[in-house]
Amino acid sequence: MISPNKLHANIMTLTILLCLIGLLMAFSTTSTYYFNDGGQGNPFVGLFQQFVFLMVGFLVLFLFRKMPQKFLKQYALLFYYISLVLLFVVLVFHTSITNEVGEEARRWIFIPGGLTIQPSEIAKVSIIFYIAAYYSAYKKKMMLKDHLQPIIMIAIGAGLIAVEPNVSAAVVFGAIGLVTMVLGGFPLMLGVLGSSSISVLFYLVMSKIPRLQRRLSIVQEVFVSPDAYQLRQGLRAIVRGGLVGQGYMKSSQKFINLAFSSTDFIFAIICEEFGLIFGCLLLFLYFLLFYYILQVARLVKSHFYSILVAGIAFHLLFQALLHVAVTLAIFLPTGIPLPFISKGGSALILNLFEIGIVLNIAARLPIKKDRSEEFSIVA
Repeated sequence: MISPNKLHANIMTLTILLCLIGLLMAFSTTSTYYFNDGGQGNPFVGLFQQFVFLMVGFLVLFLFRKMPQKFLKQYALLFYYISLVLLFVVLVFHTSITNEVGEEARRWIFIPGGLTIQPSEIAKVSIIFYIAAYYSAYKKKMMLKDHLQPIIMIAIGAGLIAVEPNVSAAVVFGAIGLVTMVLGGFPLMLGVLGSSSISVLFYLVMSKIPRLQRRLSIVQEVFVSPDAYQLRQGLRAIVRGGLVGQGYMKSSQKFINLAFSSTDFIFAIICEEFGLIFGCLLLFLYFLLFYYILQVARLVKSHFYSILVAGIAFHLLFQALLHVAVTLAIFLPTGIPLPFISKGGSALILNLFEIGIVLNIAARLPIKKDRSEEFSIVA
C-alpha cells in the first residue's frame, strides 16, 4: 500500500508531466497559424496563452489544496446550482457559433477581453460534488425512492446541455453522474440496467433526428461519409506516426488537413509526432493517475470525500478515453478535450481544480508506516 505522502507526490508529479506535454503540444499545433499566414504574427502566441491558462490553473490548484475541507462540503450543492444557472444563461445570453457543416451551437459565454466560459465543463465537475453531498447526508439505509432526486438533477443538467445542442457532452455528463451515484450507494445492477437503457434510447433518438443521424453515420461510414473527413485525417495522422513518430514539430496533418488539431484531435497529432508507443504510454499515465486517485478515495474515512475523489478519478480517465475513442472513430465526433493537454482554459483550469481537491484530501490522510511502496514513481 502506498503511503499518503507518496500518493500526494505521485499525483502531483503525473499532473505536472501531463501539463508539460500539453505545453509542448500547444506550441506544436498552434505555431502552424504563423506558417500558414506566411510568417505573419508571432508563432509563440498559442504557447503563451496555454502557459497563462496553466498558471491560472495551478493557482486554483494550490488555492483549493489549502482550502479548509469543510468549505468543500458546505458549498457542494451551491456549486451545482450555480452550474445549472450558467447552463441556462448560455442558452439566453450567448453568441452562436456555426461549425463547418452548418450546425449552430450555443455552448460558450463570451466575456469582454476574448475570454470564454463553457458551462458544460463546469457542470461535469459540479455534478460530482452534488451527488457526493447528497449521498453522504444519508445516515440510514436508502430506499429506491431516495435515489430519485439525484436522477432528476442529472436529467435537468443533461437536458440543458443537450439543448445547446451538445448531445454528446450531455451523455458524458449523464455517465459521470450515474457512475458517481453508484459510488455513492445506488444499486450497481440498476446502474447497469439504467445505462444500457439510456444507450439504447440514445441510439434510437439519434437514428430519428436528422442532425444526430448525420453524426451517427460519420462513425458508421467513416471511410466513405463526406462528413467524416476530419476523422479520416485523424486516423491518417496516427498511421503516419507509426510506432515511433515523425518527430516533434514534424506533423503535416496539423497544417491544413486536420482542424481542431490543438484541441479535439490533439491525440492524433501526438501519435503522428511521437508515435503509437508514446500514445500508449500517455494512456498508461492516465490509468496510473486514476489508480493513485482511487487509492486516496479508498483511504479517506469520510463518505463525502471518498465519493468525491472517486468521482473525480472516473471523470478524468473517462474523458481521456473518450477523447481517444473519438480520434479512433469509435465514438461520435465531439468536442471532448484531452485532460491537461488539449489547448484551452475552461477544461484545463477545472481539471487542475479537481487535482487540487484530491491533493487537499490526500494531504490530510492519516500517515501509516508501510513496508512496501508498490507502483510508486517518486523515490
